[in-house]
Amino acid sequence: MIRRATIADAAALATLCGQVQQLHVDHRRDVFVPAEHETLAAWFRAQLGQSTNRAWIAEQDGAAVAYAYVTFQERPPTPFTSPMHWVEIVQVGVDAAHRRQGCARALIQTVIADARRQGIHDIRLKTWAFNAEAQAAFHQLGFRPRTLEFGLEPNDSLLLDEPKAFPPDGR
Repeated sequence: MIRRATIADAAALATLCGQVQQLHVDHRRDVFVPAEHETLAAWFRAQLGQSTNRAWIAEQDGAAVAYAYVTFQERPPTPFTSPMHWVEIVQVGVDAAHRRQGCARALIQTVIADARRQGIHDIRLKTWAFNAEAQAAFHQLGFRPRTLEFGLEPNDSLLLDEPKAFPPDGR
């Protein structure tokens, strides 16, 4: 069963989020930090108190086994783009013992249905490059890359070399 999460679900969301957070910490200690359960629960209580945020919980036998946390985003028109209104799937987490059972699919279908009821058809999500499992799942659900973000890692030395003369012939 999938249901919309409430502030009262903050502890369950924190437990599930803690697994996702640890995966991120394990892969990118330069970015992510270990988070205490109560810190995560307080964060979810604050976020779910805002009208632009929602979460859903998948339950099995009365226990929370997966969640999705989303934000509703708007951007006014610019000289370069049309106005945009979209739902950003910020977090999806499935308890390790319940993966590959359709929980993430059901949650994302619920998010999409909720957005479409509100007239929003632009659904977005992001994942870190190290998370090939999530990328495969999102691809299987129909999501396709739109943009690619590139970055230098803290120890990359590419830009530490002396700048090259410009233009190349030195004029």
